[in-house]
Amino acid sequence: MATRAAIDTIEANQSPEGGNMFVHVIKTPCWTRAARSTGSRDLLGCDERKKIEAQLAYERDLLRSLLENIPDRIYFKDVASRFIRCSRSMAARLGLAERWTWWADRFRFSSPEIAQGYYQEEQRIILTGKPLINKLQHAVDAEGRETWSAVTKVPVHNRHGNITGIVASRAMSPS
Repeated sequence: MATRAAIDTIEANQSPEGGNMFVHVIKTPCWTRAARSTGSRDLLGCDERKKIEAQLAYERDLLRSLLENIPDRIYFKDVASRFIRCSRSMAARLGLAERWTWWADRFRFSSPEIAQGYYQEEQRIILTGKPLINKLQHAVDAEGRETWSAVTKVPVHNRHGNITGIVASRAMSPS
């Protein structure tokens, strides 16, 4: 209050369960005409915050519906080409639990030669920002059946324009 400066910070707090939680805090002094501080207030009003929260919840629900129901194999990877999230159909193909969101690398699910090819392809996308669109790929599934798929991999950008990983889709051909 003495400096009359606004505060915009992330504060670490303890949750009721004892874990860490982080709170975005924005405060600015409120002054009277006589230049006395009357306290502080949050710059982002509750109405606007609720609208933003509702929009984020809606987008989360859309993503969840897509990942739970689409037959195409969709997955997200970070800049190190580690899986961070995938569709139910991709999880089933990899032999994982339905709600799979943990980190793993491609080398766990493919032969070293195939995995290295995927890794190099993904790193090229991450480094250049150039997507791979509808590349026809041959594969053999766990039961020895041959499959073909059209693979698309595109970079994921954050709000600052930096590439934070990739999202990919394998559109499976009819058997």
